[in-house]
Amino acid sequence: MRLLVIEVGALLFLLLITITLSLGSSFYAGLGFRALINAQLHSNQRTKVEYAAEIFEFALSLFPTDVRIYRGLARTYLLCDKIEEAVNLLVKAYELNPQNTLNIIDLATAYDINEQTSKADIFWLKSGFSADQMARKGDDYLRSESFESALIWYERSVKVDPNTKQKLAFRLAVVSIISKDANVVDYIAALQTLEDKEEVARPNETLEIAGGQLNWLSDFPQWGINFGDMLLSSPNLPDGTLWWNGQAVKIVRIAATEIYTVTFELVNTSPPPIEIAVGVDGRKIQSVSLSKGDNTPQPISITIELAAGFHTFHVWFLNNDIVEGQDRDAIIRRILIHHSLK
Repeated sequence: MRLLVIEVGALLFLLLITITLSLGSSFYAGLGFRALINAQLHSNQRTKVEYAAEIFEFALSLFPTDVRIYRGLARTYLLCDKIEEAVNLLVKAYELNPQNTLNIIDLATAYDINEQTSKADIFWLKSGFSADQMARKGDDYLRSESFESALIWYERSVKVDPNTKQKLAFRLAVVSIISKDANVVDYIAALQTLEDKEEVARPNETLEIAGGQLNWLSDFPQWGINFGDMLLSSPNLPDGTLWWNGQAVKIVRIAATEIYTVTFELVNTSPPPIEIAVGVDGRKIQSVSLSKGDNTPQPISITIELAAGFHTFHVWFLNNDIVEGQDRDAIIRRILIHHSLK
C-alpha cells in the first residue's frame, strides 16, 4: 500500500511537470510581462515587483534558453535596482541571440544605467538607431536639462553619421561646456558663428552682449524656432525676446580666472509679473519677479568666480501666459560681464 502511494505521488509529480512544461515558454513569458507591466504601474509597491521577478525566475528555471524570459527578468531587476544582475542576464540573452534588436537595445540601456557608457556605445551603434534618432534622444535630454546625457547622445549621433557634427555644433558646444567635457574646444571650433565673432571677457574690461545676440536653448518647431536660433527678431531691435517658457544662452570665453560681476539687464514688460531665472553653466543662480509692468529696465547682478575657458550664461523665462488677452513675454536688453573688485 505504501509503495502504491509513492508511485501515485511520483506519477502526479510527473504529470504536474508535464503540464507545466506543456504550457510552453510563451505562456510564462506572457504571464511575467503582464506582472512586469503591473509592477511598473505600481513601482512603489515592492511586492508587485517581487512577484514579477518570481514568475520570470521560475520560468527561467524551466526554459533556460528563452531570451524573452531573460529580458523580462532583467527589466524587473532594473526596477529593483539590481543593475549588475540585469546586465548579466542581458549579456546572456545577447549571447543566445545576437541578432535580436530588443536584446541589443535593452543591453545598451542597461549599460547606460550602470554608467558603462563605452560599452553602451557599442550596442547602441548595433541597435539600428539612426543618427537623427540619436540626436532626438539628445534633444529630449537637453529639454530636461540633463546636459551630460544629452552630450552622450549627440556624440553617438556623430559616430553614426559624422556629417551631423555641424548640424549639432551649437548643441554640442553648449552641453560640452556645461559638462566640462574634454572635447569642448573641438566643438566650439565647429561653430561657424564663433569663427566670425568670439565673445571674450577680459580683466579690466566690460563685455557687453545685446539681448538679441543670445541663442535659444529651447526649440519650438511649430513656430520655426530651433536650438541655436538667435533671439534677435529685427536688426532695429537689439533686445532679445523670449515669447515662450524656455531659456536663452550665450557662450563666452573667459580670458583669465577671476571673480566677475555678471549683470543681466531685463525689462519690466506687461502684463506683470515676469518670472525670470538667471545663471551660469546650466545652473540657476538667482530668480526674480519683475512686477512693475512699465517697460523700465531692471538689472539683476550676480558675482561669481569663473575659470579661464568657455562658459555659458543663461536666462530662463518661467511664466509665459496670456492675461486678459495680452501676451506675456520676457525681454533681455543686455548682459554685462566685468571683473569684480570684490
